[in-house]
Formats: sequence, C-alpha cells, structure tokens
Amino acid sequence: MGESVISSIPRVSATLNALYYGFYVEGLRRSFGRVGWMRPPMAEAKPGLAFVVGDRRVYICAEDSPSIDPEALDWCDVYAKVNARTPLPAKVLAIGPSFGVTAWNRPRSVAAAMSSIAFRSQRRPLDNVADLRRQVRYRLPERALVPGVTDPARVFFAGTIWRREAATNQARAAFLRAVRARPELHLEGGFAPRSDDLDHDFDDLIAPRVDYPAYLEATRRSAFVFNTPAVLDCHGWKLGEFLALGKAIISTPLVNEMPAPFEAGTHFHPADPTPVALDAAIDDLAEPAYRQHLERNARRYYDEYLTPEAVIRRIVGRA
Repeated sequence: MGESVISSIPRVSATLNALYYGFYVEGLRRSFGRVGWMRPPMAEAKPGLAFVVGDRRVYICAEDSPSIDPEALDWCDVYAKVNARTPLPAKVLAIGPSFGVTAWNRPRSVAAAMSSIAFRSQRRPLDNVADLRRQVRYRLPERALVPGVTDPARVFFAGTIWRREAATNQARAAFLRAVRARPELHLEGGFAPRSDDLDHDFDDLIAPRVDYPAYLEATRRSAFVFNTPAVLDCHGWKLGEFLALGKAIISTPLVNEMPAPFEAGTHFHPADPTPVALDAAIDDLAEPAYRQHLERNARRYYDEYLTPEAVIRRIVGRA
C-alpha cells in the first residue's frame, strides 16, 4: 500500500448493509484503525459497499448473483466481488466467500444508525437499523470463528430448504442421508423447519433450529462438513465459516472463482452430489491423517486469503 493510503481514514458509504458488509468494515478497522462515513457516491442506491481510501475508490459486492453493476464498475477503481465468474473485467477482483459478523456492538450500532441517517442513506432508515440489530443479535465477532477439537464419530449439518434451489436441496439431502446410513457416525442437525407451505420431500431430515453460537460449536466438533453452492450457485456463508473453523470439507463443484487456487485434496475433498460419490467421500474422510491435512490447509487458506484484513489488503493493493 502506498504511504498516502496507509495514512488515510477510509470513508464508507452510508448505504451500508451491516449484516452483509460488516465483515469488510472489520477488515478496514483492523487495517486502518477506524473508519468514517460518506454520502452515497452514486445516484442510485446499490446493494454493495462503496468506500474511499486516499484517492482510491472501491466497491465490494457480496450479492449472490454473478452480475456486474455497470454504474458501480464505472465509478470504482476496484470492483471486489464475492461471486465472480470468468471472464472477469479488468477492474473486477474475485475475493471469495465471507459471512455475517458482529462488527458493531450495541452502542456503536446506535452511532452507526445515526450516521447513516445524517448522511442521507438511500436505504430506508428502518432497514439500516434492522440490519445493525441483526448483526448484534444473530452473529458473533469474526474472531470467534477459530478451529476446535473434532469428534470423529459426530457429523453436524444445519441448512435451509430453499424455495428455488432444488439442486442445492437435493445435494444436502443426499449428504444427510449418506451420513445417517453409517452406523459408526452420529448425525446431528438437518434442515431447519419452514413456517410456510413449501412442498418438499425432506420431512425425515427436519431438525430443530439452533442459535448461532450452538451452530458454530456443533460445526467445530463435527468430523467433517458439507459444502455446495447455494442461491444462484453462490459461495454461501457456510464455505467461509468452514474455512475459518478449519474444517475438513466435502464440497461439490464450485461455480464461482476463489481468490487463489483452491485445490482438491489440499483445501477440500471433491464429490459430486450423488449418493455413491458422497458415500465414497465419507470413506476417504475416515482416514485421520487425511482429515487433519484438510483441516490444517482449510484454516491456512482462510488466514492467507479470506480474513477481513487479508481481503482489504488485497483490494487496496490492487487499487
């Protein structure tokens, strides 16, 4: 980073969605000490996070869709995108998965909400307040996601039955049923119950909801975890969480780019979303040395490329 950038205080757009972009604000704080606010720099409200540091303009997009917003692309020097697909325009940088974190405590949330209103956010003030409340109530600070002790006899998964993502639902169901069929493994979790009348074939896989701290602890303990692209084939929050927790990951093929080579047999174990392939993957993950190899490399990948400060360092270095 140039000297002028290092000495600058980043200014973040007041259109900020705290639940989806607090991860990057945390990275800015760790990299620069603090952040300030600015008026939204574009005429129309955008779903992403715009910020300026020194004379450099950055737009971060964590939307599920791989589409590129032309106005934001024209405004920024770097367009950092979670769900990026090749070919990438010159300004676009694939940054890989993140997840929701508590980036503001309760007092800071009030101050952030007031700043958003004062800078005339194009989002409704109540939406800003709701997102700030959710990131306090339902998430944890990023530093809470650290590896722990794995139990080789227990496997945990908790996920949503998506209304339009049939392939994701079927892949998750195939994994759950493959684990449940193993007498040597104890399956915990399943699909969260829905409150609507969505028709599905997963009644045997419904499990009670758990809060986020319990979800993290059960995932930390799980012998291995399962990842598959979610809405619009996006990198879901689960992938970022699994890497932060240093898990041995069974993953179906990824559609979007990662920030650096993400290698089968090193960072994750590949498997097609079929009962036969998933059964074979579970056999492979029964080997402790291989499982521990994947665990170490998963967390190493997160530390190098996906922590909040690593993402910001890469973005600003590119700008």
